[in-house]
Amino acid sequence: MMKPKFNLLKFFISLALMMGLATLSVADITDGLVGYWPLDDAVKDEAGKHDGKLDGGAKFVKDADRGQVLEVDGAIGPKGGKAIVPHADDITFTVNDSYTLSVWVNALTLPGHWAGIVNKSRDKAPWYGLWLDGSNRWCFGGQNIFGSTPKAKQWYHVALVQDTKAKKRLVYVNNKLDFEGGPD
Repeated sequence: MMKPKFNLLKFFISLALMMGLATLSVADITDGLVGYWPLDDAVKDEAGKHDGKLDGGAKFVKDADRGQVLEVDGAIGPKGGKAIVPHADDITFTVNDSYTLSVWVNALTLPGHWAGIVNKSRDKAPWYGLWLDGSNRWCFGGQNIFGSTPKAKQWYHVALVQDTKAKKRLVYVNNKLDFEGGPD
């Protein structure tokens, strides 16, 4: 089975979990920000208290266009290369919470099987995150909704939005609504 590889970008909001920012608009992105990992040379949370570590062969590499980025293999399970951020209550969201998670991602290969990009534990609920499914479609996991298929070796900005007031889950790819569904 081919292991997928993903490069995660260092710049802008590489990974940001924001409570209460349920719509994408011009806003102070630090309002409600609970995590921000630039992923340029460490798994340091620039928003504060959720520093992580590399595991399973994940490493920082030079990208010709983006500079230093994190490379992970996307494999699900204990042996996959990944960045790990320890559990904390303020980054645990359920179907009753509004939040936004955004990431820059470049799938160097499309795996043809489930591959995690950014996710909160599949070991214990509640889980959520961004995956590629077995058909290589973007998947907003938790209560799964599926979207378009990315091209390999191309950077994408993907933003997952769960808006409980509107009872919607939205996925934006490169600042355009790609797909939506309900939160449950």
